Amino acid sequence: MEALLLYIVKANIVFLFLYGVYWLLLRKEKFFTLNRYILCGCIALSFLVPLFPSTGLLPGFHSKISLVPVNVIAAPSAAKAVPVTPANAITSSGGNVTARFSFSFLQLAAVLYIVVVFIMLLRLAAKLLTIRRLLLASEKQYDDGIYYVNHNNDLPPFSFFKYAVVNMQQYSPEENSQVLLHEKVHIKQWHTMDVLLAEAACIVLWINPLIYKLRSSVKLNLEYIADENVLRNGVDRKNYQLNILNSCLTAGGYALTNLFTSSKIKLRIKMMNQKQSPLRNLLKYAFVLPVALAAYFVTSPVIAQKTGSLAVKDLQGNKAFDKVYIVLTENTDKEMLKTIESTMAELGLEFKTSDVQFLNGSLAAINIQVSQPGIFSGSVSSIRGNNGLTKPVIFYYEPDNGFHITNGEIPKEISGYGRKIVSHNLNGILIVHNGSTDLHGSCRWD
Repeated sequence: MEALLLYIVKANIVFLFLYGVYWLLLRKEKFFTLNRYILCGCIALSFLVPLFPSTGLLPGFHSKISLVPVNVIAAPSAAKAVPVTPANAITSSGGNVTARFSFSFLQLAAVLYIVVVFIMLLRLAAKLLTIRRLLLASEKQYDDGIYYVNHNNDLPPFSFFKYAVVNMQQYSPEENSQVLLHEKVHIKQWHTMDVLLAEAACIVLWINPLIYKLRSSVKLNLEYIADENVLRNGVDRKNYQLNILNSCLTAGGYALTNLFTSSKIKLRIKMMNQKQSPLRNLLKYAFVLPVALAAYFVTSPVIAQKTGSLAVKDLQGNKAFDKVYIVLTENTDKEMLKTIESTMAELGLEFKTSDVQFLNGSLAAINIQVSQPGIFSGSVSSIRGNNGLTKPVIFYYEPDNGFHITNGEIPKEISGYGRKIVSHNLNGILIVHNGSTDLHGSCRWD
């Protein structure tokens, strides 16, 4: 759930960056088709950029990152591991278990967010069904790839995919010709896809008030495109503008359609009377790429925000982890040791054990060596007890605190999050990556 909320936050950040460029620099330019691509790209990148790996755009960038100083702690203490019991942890013979998390505030927020998304999806479905009912109940004629739908309802003209929907009795023959010419542009250029894409963005990012502004911008720019094409076909500008004004007297309309009578009539008429933007204004569009890169860096914490920490990649070099915690107790079995070793290998870390001894089924002694080639190396020997390990073996890596390994003492440098992990019966390995948690073993979360 936390990963979902993190993704939503990142998507909103990317959206604010990109839509900010459009609103500040591009919305008044008469490069309408280019603006259409910018707006659709703004929506697409808002959802895609947060999914990009932190090393995706700049391979080799990590070579410039300064590494965290190595910290190896091997001081014994009186700290004692609390045994894991079925009452407070989930275990299995295979060693791969999902932790039992308490229902946190973040989880509640994520559930509420999803509920609102679901409600908005239902509203979208209802709107689509309303349009479908009108199309099924109306007379239709097919010509040149377009269905011309004539009805008797008091509705403004609109188009939806290949359907041009007009009450022919409301307009004169000349006005009908202008209306149909306008709707043909929407249909031929698939403008309904833009409208639905903007609607989807509003559903997913509903919490951001500016997303509804983007939806209005998408619809208005599509009207600019259609108006421009109508005038290029030789239609008289004043007659066409008067037709639009007269059509505004018809109330209602469908939100998911390209309406001939959009609510931004004044802006449409102003844009029709405005001179074509000079070609030098195309230079403004050059700002889009650096802003998109800036949004990428801001939403990629390993590269953009943690330049003082170690970026550890897996063997394929395509994933970095944020934090790693390992705790071995008397309850750790051979299968778990194998799981930890293989999991660490996948992260590019070496985890080697030696002199492993079990007593009555309990881990009684073990030597551990952990290393990241060329960066870190640390080892520790456990303190043997009569019935198992006297103290837990603790290893962790945190970006701000580096590597630590100890045979009992919880290091002072560990974060509050890490202290909770290693002191709440972790028995195995827990990895934090991009806000999600991967647990192999057991852990009590109170």
